[in-house]
Amino acid sequence: ITTKQGLLIRFNEMEVRPMGRVSKGVRAISLNPNDEVVAMIVLEDQDNELLVISEKGYGKRTFIKEFKKQGRGGKGIKVMNVKPD
Repeated sequence: ITTKQGLLIRFNEMEVRPMGRVSKGVRAISLNPNDEVVAMIVLEDQDNELLVISEKGYGKRTFIKEFKKQGRGGKGIKVMNVKPD
């Protein structure tokens, strides 16, 4: 899961319990003020790379295994420096 401010969190999908439609859900990442989730992918192979592209068109490619797994609801780690306009 990646946020607008350039944070990323990686956790095992088995940490998310199944729920019905009317439930509130579970916290995936703790967001800073004025931050929001912008992307989420399910990884099949940890030997792949992740390509992150900013709103301004800058890109960064990183091996997935460089992002350590965290528990759900953490702050995440900085994947890209994002500067306000």
